Amino acid sequence: MDHEFWLQRWQNNHLGWHLPEVHPLLIKYFPYFSLSAGDKVFVPLCGKSQDMVWLAEQDMQVIGNELSPIAIQGFFTDRQLQPTRIESGKLICWQAGPYTLYEGDYFDLTPAQVNEVKFVHDRAALIALPKEGEFGRKAYMKQMRKLFAADVKTLLITLDYDQSVMNGPPFSVGYEEVIWHYAFDHIIEFLSDEEVLDQEPKFRQRGLTQLTEWAFMLTRYDPVYAAFSDSPQDF
Repeated sequence: MDHEFWLQRWQNNHLGWHLPEVHPLLIKYFPYFSLSAGDKVFVPLCGKSQDMVWLAEQDMQVIGNELSPIAIQGFFTDRQLQPTRIESGKLICWQAGPYTLYEGDYFDLTPAQVNEVKFVHDRAALIALPKEGEFGRKAYMKQMRKLFAADVKTLLITLDYDQSVMNGPPFSVGYEEVIWHYAFDHIIEFLSDEEVLDQEPKFRQRGLTQLTEWAFMLTRYDPVYAAFSDSPQDF
């Protein structure tokens, strides 16, 4: 699960996670977040997601981060846009129209690059990572806390399945782990859970007999005990 793994997936066009359409849960739950025209939204590990197009159609300013330049170039080419490319810290910033996409390692993003973001759309970032390790889910959340302050809201969509039958990615992230990652400094509001295996035949072919898709609305806040610890503790 290093950088080369994902770069090779894009190089070889092995894109089983990429949806050719907008995720229906984004359309369904986006009104819950009460955003205003012109607000900035962030899509981590964005690939060339159609969700970014839909967000822009809602008058959002879309900021994304993606490791693969193939994905970013493909996104702008599909939109018939000619982006500017400039160095931005350790990343490359591609910008055209309502889209600002940062090419490079998510862990090299800085708060200034996502300044004034009001909403994070995480459909395929948390579940793309193993729980432990340098590029794992714990490290992902530690970086997220560095990037965003209080009041930022997140639509989190995860998949939950028996990982002894199929290993990720996408990895299984159930309700309990979401609580573990976010309860430290987020209000967690459950939106939905749905059995989706019939809609995902590729997972049935890999041996799954159950696949649940969870959706959560998360609101960041500053906990009163933050001075004693900068992250949740294992339990």
